[in-house]
Amino acid sequence: KNGKFKEEGKGDKKKSMKANFVKANKLLEKMSPIEIEEFLRTEFVVEDLNKISPKLLGKKADTGELAANTVYGSAIFGPKIGNGFYTNLRGDFSPVTMDMWFMRTIGRLSGTLTGTNPKRMRDAYKRLADAVGAKKVVKGSLEKKARELKSAHERDYRANAEAYKSGKKEKSEKTLAAENLIKLLDGTNDVPSNGTHRNQLRDITYRAIKKFEDATGQKIEPAAFQALIWYPEQDLFKSLGVNLRHVRQDYATSTEQYLTKLGVNPRDIKRAK
Repeated sequence: KNGKFKEEGKGDKKKSMKANFVKANKLLEKMSPIEIEEFLRTEFVVEDLNKISPKLLGKKADTGELAANTVYGSAIFGPKIGNGFYTNLRGDFSPVTMDMWFMRTIGRLSGTLTGTNPKRMRDAYKRLADAVGAKKVVKGSLEKKARELKSAHERDYRANAEAYKSGKKEKSEKTLAAENLIKLLDGTNDVPSNGTHRNQLRDITYRAIKKFEDATGQKIEPAAFQALIWYPEQDLFKSLGVNLRHVRQDYATSTEQYLTKLGVNPRDIKRAK
């Protein structure tokens, strides 16, 4: 509306989308769409992009990369979407998109699928202790409290879903701290830990691609390599009994589902493929 992106949404993924829509609107205040497109596909050293981004966004961009690394301007939208997926969508398949399923493959093979570094755990326990007003960090009692808070929030959300969706109600710091601790205790490591880790994962990917080429004589782009392991990783989790909300989700499938919902004849959709 009026040349602006609609900034709405709830949930972790939608909050990330909202944050990027805010960034896009800030760019629109300073550049034309053509200038923005050129900026997004221009290469920068991260250190230089960090000097530019505060002037454009009001703060330093979180690229997730080392200062000496070279990224595209689109990295202002984050390491996965900006410097990976967006770049792949516009036809450059050289960047490696390190999404959740990529990280789960890496995690299984390296034994780092779960667990985290001691500092993050200490910070998570301390955050919850501060949120609930505990004078001491007693892990057992805090873990129990975290699960109680999470369950209480889930009950409250079911009873007041519309209020949460509209933004009238939001998660408290207690709930956020509880969920953060539980995620570290029970969850998987779905994001690279830092810029050094990202460089290591790129090196692993490039070496795997080189081995594949040497063995088969076929070249494969990093983006295609990531896509190839994306599907079987989901299938593995599903076969192990994990209840996945979205499986084999891609633009073609999503578009087909959307058109079907609008009432478009399935035969017409198949003919258009």
